[in-house]
Amino acid sequence: MVMVLVVVAVASIMAYAVLASASLGTKVADTTTTRIQRKYLAESGLNLALYYLYHPEASPVSLVWGDWGNVHYPGETNISLGSIPGTLTIQVTNTANGVFEITSDALLGNDKHSASAVVKLDKYRTFDRAANLLSNITLTNRMSITGGLSTLGSVVGAGSITGLISATNGPSVGGITVPASALTSHPVSMTHYLPYYFVNGNRYTAKRLTTGNVLLTLLDLDLINNPYNVWYTTNNVNFFLTTTMAGTFVTTNGANVTMQGNLTINPNANLPALVCDGNLA
Repeated sequence: MVMVLVVVAVASIMAYAVLASASLGTKVADTTTTRIQRKYLAESGLNLALYYLYHPEASPVSLVWGDWGNVHYPGETNISLGSIPGTLTIQVTNTANGVFEITSDALLGNDKHSASAVVKLDKYRTFDRAANLLSNITLTNRMSITGGLSTLGSVVGAGSITGLISATNGPSVGGITVPASALTSHPVSMTHYLPYYFVNGNRYTAKRLTTGNVLLTLLDLDLINNPYNVWYTTNNVNFFLTTTMAGTFVTTNGANVTMQGNLTINPNANLPALVCDGNLA
């Protein structure tokens, strides 16, 4: 009888040990799985932030104007990715022109996993002059720029520029004066996300110019979607008449601008007056 009790006791102890071991194994497996889930959730936050940096028009929150003049997605808190367990907190900081530091914190259970990355988006360019070009400019006698000029090409002619001049291939212009104070940087996102443009984190829609010859003042009466009167074109354009435009004019795809009349562009909200992918003459 005593032998039977001993056998039963040993069997019970062994069974308990097996159950305890199985339970411990389950807890270890759960902990490992949760840790992996947190890691990949945090990395998903980095990818999500990167997507909104490339596609600010899709941002679920208001954009911000970074310290380096880049309008961008700032991040969010308590983000839920559908049925995936856990939440995310994302923070995006504009640390240089076109450079962003992303921090993603994933909370799952009682623990947190953090991931970070620094990304550079080559599309960004700081507009710090009234006229910003990618190619050459020929200033005729009737052309005058107040607010400075920046170009990756050359500047020649006898026109007048009042403001800071930056020309990769050198300026050769008469009538130049340079102010002592530096000019304010302008939003950089309008050429890359057209027809959308952003002012103080708000998205607006620019008006497309459908003709190559401009014979009247450009004025978009849609004050809700285009309150800053921003116009853009993908084709070469000629301005024929003497006119004054309150707003901003943008060309893309290497389109050139030819002035055959006296055009005055007065930008709004600290935006640049002219952004041109091609030549200006």
